[in-house]
Amino acid sequence: MYSVTLRPPLSVAQTNRGSRELEAWEVERIAVLYQEGVPEFETMLIDNSQMTPTETASLILRSIRDSLAKRLPPPPKPAGPTDAFGAGAL
Repeated sequence: MYSVTLRPPLSVAQTNRGSRELEAWEVERIAVLYQEGVPEFETMLIDNSQMTPTETASLILRSIRDSLAKRLPPPPKPAGPTDAFGAGAL
C-alpha cells in the first residue's frame, strides 16, 4: 500500500486556488493539519508547489515503480539447454 501526501509549504497551501477563495475556516484548518504533522504510515511526502499535475503524477508513478523493483526478486536464470521434455542438456 502506498500513501501519498501532497504537502506544499504552508503559505502555498493557504492561498486561493484560481478563482476560488478559501474561507477563513479552511485557512485555519490547513494550519491545524500542518501543525499536527504527517502520519507515521506516510509513504511519500511531496512538495508539489513548483510542479504541474503531470509532473506530480509522474513522480508518484516513478517512485512506486522503483519501490516495486527493489521488492521483487530477480527473475530465475535459465537452467541451460534441455531437450523437448525439459530433461537435462541436449
